[in-house]
Amino acid sequence: MENFFLTFGIGWVTSKIIPFLLMLILGIGLYFIVLKILKNKWMRLSSLVLIVLPTLTYLVFNPIYQGDFTDNYRTEKITSRLYELEDERLTILVLPGCPYCEEAIEQMNSLRARIGSEQEIDIIVCTADKNDLKFYKKKSKGQMNVKISKNTRALSELAEREFPSFVFRKKGKRSRVWSNFQFGAFAKDWVEEHYE
Repeated sequence: MENFFLTFGIGWVTSKIIPFLLMLILGIGLYFIVLKILKNKWMRLSSLVLIVLPTLTYLVFNPIYQGDFTDNYRTEKITSRLYELEDERLTILVLPGCPYCEEAIEQMNSLRARIGSEQEIDIIVCTADKNDLKFYKKKSKGQMNVKISKNTRALSELAEREFPSFVFRKKGKRSRVWSNFQFGAFAKDWVEEHYE
């Protein structure tokens, strides 16, 4: 349901909250409908469960993760060892065969569609094997620049060996770095805002 709201240009945070509010409204509506139908006092009282039932059901299928509503990033000064990070763009640091990295690329495809084709997003695969690029090129649907790491050690240190990691390099300023569990809705809204 979040993706539905994202397609209308609604922000990531708002798109995450709206479904829960809609489910709560649905639950309240169901409660009042059942309240009019039922005459038994205990049955009417037990129908209060209907208020939270749709929201809980939605949560089962769309859980809230630790980083969804936080923007815990750290700032880093980008040194000359990290020359492959481009200014004014998001770079995703990934490993070959990393399932979390694969999931992140799917989300980045949505972000990519929202920021426009003239804006660049890079994927740097921390590997020495060029064959590892094929998977990410396919996964990104050719919409992102997929590159092999030129300095895997420096990038791994920047990522604090947590993959995927997301780096937004601002020219002349300290860069923002997020690990996978920190790159939630607030971070995505921030990135979109800074691409404009």
